Order: sequence, then structure tokens, then C-alpha cells
Amino acid sequence: MWIGFGLIFIGFVMLYISTKDRWNWGRFGSLAWKVIAALIVIPLIILMIVLANDKLESNARKNKEIEDAKPKALIGWYGVEVGEKLADVKFKIATKKMDASKITNSPEVDVYAIAGDGQGFGQNFIEVDSTVSKVEAIFHVCKYDGSTDYASLNGVACGSSGDSIVDRYGLSKTKILCGTSKELDAAVVRYYFLPDFNIYYTVVRNKVTDMSILRAAFFNKEYASLKPCDQIVGK
Repeated sequence: MWIGFGLIFIGFVMLYISTKDRWNWGRFGSLAWKVIAALIVIPLIILMIVLANDKLESNARKNKEIEDAKPKALIGWYGVEVGEKLADVKFKIATKKMDASKITNSPEVDVYAIAGDGQGFGQNFIEVDSTVSKVEAIFHVCKYDGSTDYASLNGVACGSSGDSIVDRYGLSKTKILCGTSKELDAAVVRYYFLPDFNIYYTVVRNKVTDMSILRAAFFNKEYASLKPCDQIVGK
């Protein structure tokens, strides 16, 4: 478009130069200058409109990127949603009942491995309230063999530090509780719970080892024995 305007303007100027001695430009000089002014002003106005529109679109894209980058409250993962009926989950994806005693102390909670991300069973699980057969939590256990695990929730991935969780959500949104693990030689285990986002991360030796989506009521019930941490976050 701008090339077209430029060619018209250049053509008009060349016409004037080549005919100024043969044509009586004075008779329609005022009209000529009006045409020249129009050829200059109109493209400038259009250019300003286009630039302003580009600026608005650029700002809108940036604002959307910023909004998309913010952590969000989640209710589903791996094709399963908290509150969904177990029968519906089994209809959609493969499940395998596990020994729940290694994961929960509640006799009312059943644990099922679910297939996900092409990993087969063993990495992704759901906790089900056996009294109503509904999903209470969806969680992922990070790989312990040193291989790369790309699982993440709201930008916090397996192997991330406790500090990165606080940086991501803010200290005011993060509830940090502590417990110990018999399987890990009494190592202190930190649970970073984000009630506004329905998420918690388990952190052992300052690395995320598993993560879960669950409601606050279920977290408070399942982890009632945990205590607030006295240590500095991330140390």
C-alpha cells in the first residue's frame, strides 16, 4: 500500500517537472497543491492509524501473555478432574488399583495408578474416596532414577526448589508444612500447599519429588498430622 502511494506521489512530481514549462500550471496550481497535500497527509494519517492499531494489538498480546503466565487454580490433570466419578475415569483411561497403605493412612481412600503421557503405570495416580467413589486427588510421582521428568504444575516442575515455588506463587499464598519420612532416613519433608490453586508440592532435600491437585478440605484431612515449618523456606 505504501509503495503505491509513493509511486503516485513520485509520478505526480515528475509530471510537474517535465511539463512546468509547457503547461500553464498557474491555472490549476491551487488544485495541484491540494492534490500534493492530500497525497502526503492522507498516507500519514493512515500510517498513524496503522501504527496505533499495531501498538494496541502488541499491548493486548503482551497483556495476554502476562495473564497466561500467571498461576491458575486447577481441578484436572491427565484427563481426570477432582470430584469425577471413578466409573467415569475408568471409562476414559486405564486404571490399576494399588496398595493404598504406602500412600495414605485413611481406610476410606483407594489409590489407582492411571496411564498418562505414554509412561504407562507407575508415575500418575488418583486418590478416590471409597465411600462415594469420587476422585479426591490427582498426583504425579517424579522419577527417582535420574532420568528427565517433564511433569509440572503451573510452571513448577519435578526437581524444582522450594524457593521456586514461593517465587512463583508468593509467600502469602503458600502454606508450608513439615513432616518426616521413614523411607528417607527421617529426612524432613516439606509440603508446599497452595489452597487458592488446589495444588501441593512435596519437597525433599529442596527438590520437588511429587505434586498433586486436590481440594483444601481433602488436604487438611489427609495431612492433619503435619506441622508448620520453623526452618527458613528453601534451606
